[in-house]
Amino acid sequence: MALIYKLFKLDPNSREGVVSATSILSVIVNLFVALMKVVVGLLASSIAIVSEGVNNATDALSSILTLVGTKLAAKAPDAKHPFGYGRIEYLTNMVIASFILVGGAEMMLNSIKLIFNPEKLNVSYVSLAVVAISAIIKYFLGVYTIKTGKRVGSQSLEAVGVDCRNDSFVSVVTIISSLV
Repeated sequence: MALIYKLFKLDPNSREGVVSATSILSVIVNLFVALMKVVVGLLASSIAIVSEGVNNATDALSSILTLVGTKLAAKAPDAKHPFGYGRIEYLTNMVIASFILVGGAEMMLNSIKLIFNPEKLNVSYVSLAVVAISAIIKYFLGVYTIKTGKRVGSQSLEAVGVDCRNDSFVSVVTIISSLV
């Protein structure tokens, strides 16, 4: 985290700095995990793993929204907004919740389609290992993000953290279903 604070010139003692650094960390981790899952999912012909990768990419977008919302909410009041911009964080929370809802609905619909039109599944121990590693990474990122969100009073960070942590549970279910 110290590197992120330094590279992006963020104040580790301010709420905005902490939320921004945590969001940047989340973007980096989610894009890495997304790329890893999409590549492995395509190689294994696994729609479940590819879907998880796409979900991780949308998680990165949620973190970007948290970053933007925090930056805008920190703006000083002006003539157009005499009470400031603090409520912008509520709007970003709503957009993040919409992403989570749409992503979950999309995965559910894809799963239902596969029940009626099953495809041959090529599962390797390598692909399962990648999913397991990503589950561990996402779990710890989620726990860290939730803890940081609570510490600085950022509901956006908490929501992103809960989504990350829940993604790790989905990965575990994917591993179990692949083994079955």
